[in-house]
Amino acid sequence: MSAQIKTLLQHPLSHSLTGMCLMGGWAAWSNSGFAMPAPLIAALTQGALTGGITFLMHRVVERVFAVSLCWFCAAVCGMATSALFLVGGHTIAGTPAFWQTIVVPLCGASIYTLSFGFSLRKTPYD
Repeated sequence: MSAQIKTLLQHPLSHSLTGMCLMGGWAAWSNSGFAMPAPLIAALTQGALTGGITFLMHRVVERVFAVSLCWFCAAVCGMATSALFLVGGHTIAGTPAFWQTIVVPLCGASIYTLSFGFSLRKTPYD
């Protein structure tokens, strides 16, 4: 894989754009049983939240890890950031299928922050 492609794939903006599309689609599908414009509002809300949250989580995990050197603490701070924005954003938007809509993005964010935080740790052999 070329260095340019690897750099692009590791950039937080790439992660944010991918998450926007995937989680926005999930929100539309999970609210599809409700009359329009509820699925559209949920999708746009989730897409915007995911884009912003992913970019912010990446920065939070990096900064907390830099200060604490605890990858798990950094991951928990990233998960808390995600939960705070998801709950707040969908509450403000009035998303009808609230819990169904946020459970998948919250699980995805948790996996993301745990794996990213774990990747930052230093082993005794480095």
